Amino acid sequence: MKATTRLLAIPLFLICITSPAFSQETEPGLRDIHRSLGANRSLLARLKGDWARHRLLETQGIQSGSMRELENLNIKIKALEADRQILFNRLPQADQSIEMMKDLLAERFASKNGSPALASPNTAIASHAVGEDPVRSEMHFKALADVQDNRLLDAAHRYEEILLNYPDDVEAALLAGHAYLMAGHVRKAESAYTQAVKLDPENLNEITSFYENSPLENPNDDEACANLGFAYWIVGKLDRAHEAFRDALSLNPSNTRAQEGLTLLKNR
Repeated sequence: MKATTRLLAIPLFLICITSPAFSQETEPGLRDIHRSLGANRSLLARLKGDWARHRLLETQGIQSGSMRELENLNIKIKALEADRQILFNRLPQADQSIEMMKDLLAERFASKNGSPALASPNTAIASHAVGEDPVRSEMHFKALADVQDNRLLDAAHRYEEILLNYPDDVEAALLAGHAYLMAGHVRKAESAYTQAVKLDPENLNEITSFYENSPLENPNDDEACANLGFAYWIVGKLDRAHEAFRDALSLNPSNTRAQEGLTLLKNR
């Protein structure tokens, strides 16, 4: 905890703002923001893990003083979340969607492993509940690394490779669908999502929930609305799909994906 406390002494967003690259609208500047968001994500995961452990000790009456530590951790978590929002808002809308995908992956690995948070992508993959199969874990790690590097199609292909070797991996099917849809490959996303729902019918709701959050965080993002429209189209919620595509076009009348979505609805 001492090392974590020292790291928190300098807010992450200040590190980026004082960086020369950050002040310029350049690709290296965006990479700095993405790196800082990755560090923020790891620190948040670590602190949330500490919070969960102290909470458990407190409720079980095993360790005194846990409530004080919980309060301290809450303060640090809120500070990091505020830093994350500042960094997030500095990204272009397309990059914001990528960061949301990374957060989704981290959260899903955390929930799959039964823990509230993860220290890092490496830890997430290493502890992924896939029967302790090191080959499978390594494949998941490589897919997550692709997402971290904004290579969504490569990530989708890796998830498909996982499914070829482990056809019961519902996580890979769902994430392949997300990666394909965010990369603009709607039919391939539909195929992956179909497999995810066959493996676990509860995934039907999870398909749309991710995209429903995107327009809330990015109300002016026409691509987020278009993605939401395609997600609704895939699960058969056609009225909502039509509304989402219309929302995208109201934000950007030249959004070709939203136009294609309306065409799909007419031909369904």
